[in-house]
Parts: sequence; C-alpha cells; structure tokens
Amino acid sequence: MIIGVGTDLVDFRRISRLLRAHPDSAIKKIMRPSEVQFYKGNIELGFSKIWAYKEAVIKAANKTVGFADIEIFHLDSGLSQIRIINDEQLREYASRVIGKHIGCGRLTYHATLTDELPYISAVCIIEIC
Repeated sequence: MIIGVGTDLVDFRRISRLLRAHPDSAIKKIMRPSEVQFYKGNIELGFSKIWAYKEAVIKAANKTVGFADIEIFHLDSGLSQIRIINDEQLREYASRVIGKHIGCGRLTYHATLTDELPYISAVCIIEIC
C-alpha cells in the first residue's frame, strides 16, 4: 500500500549559490558523510541532487523525517537507494494512514531523479509491505 508520494524540483543555480554562501553549514545540514564522499568530484551538483532527493522523501513521508534522517547511497550499478536512519515517526504516520499498527511491516522507498540542468527533479514513493 502506498502511504506517500513526494516530488521536488530544484534550480541548480539557486542551490549552488546557497552552497557557495554557506559551504560548511549547508553540507553538514543536508548531506551525510557517505554522500559527500560519493560526490566529492562535483560537490555542487551532488549537493543539488541530494537536496532534491531528500526533499521528495520528506514530502512523501509527510515531514516525519528530516534531512539528517535520510541517506542516499548508490549500488555498484549506479542506481540510487534510500535509507531512513530513524523511521519511528514515519512508522507511526504509516500506522495512522492505514488504520492499524504496522509493527513489522516493511517500508519500501522508490525514488528516481532526473536532471536537465539547471533543473533537477526527484520523485519518491513510500510503500508499506
């Protein structure tokens, strides 16, 4: 059952300006160390993509998670995956949405990202299995 859908569209130029104005605090607030490492060759583009991904996840989760709770990681194939570090509030929200305690129900995250610079768009669907 789908419990949330979120989407985000960012303008790479705007996010780059934000990152240049506040590099350390912006990276610390938005990105996890593994994400910084993955995008170390092009941190502005990586930061913008992570921003779009995480905003889409936050919206799909009805704002029950924040930037620090979300990790975007990549498989060897390059496919992006989502890991929620602390999903307790999201699970409570899912229980309310489906009208019963989900206990051991598995949350699955589906996400995709596309870019045609200067725009980057992400979509996230959260499903309970």
